[in-house]
Amino acid sequence: MKRFVRATLMLLSFSLLTFACGCVLLPENNMIEEITPIIFWSVQGGGEEDGKITISTLVPPLIKEKKRVLTLKVSLLNEGNKGFNLNYYNELKAGQIRLLFVDEAYAKRGLTRLINTVLTDPNISQRLYLVITKGNFNELLAKHLDETDNID
Repeated sequence: MKRFVRATLMLLSFSLLTFACGCVLLPENNMIEEITPIIFWSVQGGGEEDGKITISTLVPPLIKEKKRVLTLKVSLLNEGNKGFNLNYYNELKAGQIRLLFVDEAYAKRGLTRLINTVLTDPNISQRLYLVITKGNFNELLAKHLDETDNID
């Protein structure tokens, strides 16, 4: 009888322990409705004296809301992604980046560090298109933002 009670208690405690560890009472923060994928980044050199770059993106690409361009002056691309999350109420995820627009003046100074940063980031797809732009891409984007609904 003691053996049966001991086996029952062990089985019961094991099942309760498994149930308690498998169920988390805290809600998950990354719901699909609260994540906004980044479709493209626009990168411009900020100037040779400070070593910073200007990075821009268009939000929101998915929901019916007025679209706007977010622009930050940062030292690193990952810093820009975190800065976008501070400026926009939804979490911006870089996993959907398909286009990287780079200013021609910045590209002439060399793209090795930029490309290495993008290719070594596991969140960014390996199928990324690099576009070298002549002129200010952000001004062109802001100008056509009100005219076209599906600009992205």
